[in-house]
Amino acid sequence: MGRGLAWIAIAVLVLSAIAFVKLASAEPSGGTVNLVESSRKSAANPGSTAVAAGNVTEVTISGTTVTQSWAGFYGNVTGTIVLADSNDHTFYDWSVTSPQGEVYASRSNSITWSNIQCASDTEIATENSNLNMGSAADNITNTFNQQSHPAFYVGTVSIAANTCKSTNAYNASGSQNSDFYNVLLSDGSNIVYTAILEQDANNFKGSTSDFELLVGEDGHGTAGATTTTYYFWVEIE
Repeated sequence: MGRGLAWIAIAVLVLSAIAFVKLASAEPSGGTVNLVESSRKSAANPGSTAVAAGNVTEVTISGTTVTQSWAGFYGNVTGTIVLADSNDHTFYDWSVTSPQGEVYASRSNSITWSNIQCASDTEIATENSNLNMGSAADNITNTFNQQSHPAFYVGTVSIAANTCKSTNAYNASGSQNSDFYNVLLSDGSNIVYTAILEQDANNFKGSTSDFELLVGEDGHGTAGATTTTYYFWVEIE
């Protein structure tokens, strides 16, 4: 699957379910990702106008271009809270069908969760550079341009409300500011893209999802011919 399939501007990968277990370590646990569907916006047909020799014609041209900087994931989360030992021997467990918590994604498979905090401006600038976004209209700075999100915990680390760079993924009306919060976190070395879980919220397609998550992706130039691996964790509270 080419990197083009990972871009979004309505191109979205789908997570129908992330199965997970929250262990006594009070850290997010790795999620099992089940791919249901992957699609992207098709190129629009060209517009046209009649041309007459000798005429000079003023026109206004508008269009939509698929982003080369982002991929999106959305779907539902189910899982289990478990009381277990270090060998995964379960003492007791509780099934959770409508969890509250977060979904995390990073290009690193090893996050130091005890160091997690809001991503700094310097770290965001570095991520912009790493993904060749530069000063583009759809770069990280222009996308995560708010500080508006609920308070939440990452393991034992408290993230206060409205302290991190954030944005809201869209619902079916094409905008919103009350669901699908996306927050930029970092462990000091790696950016962690974070979606705060909802409970069956109205998503961008007009159906319901527990989350919508934006992740940065370099699809510029020849980089668009390759793919990038993202690792996922989930946490319920």
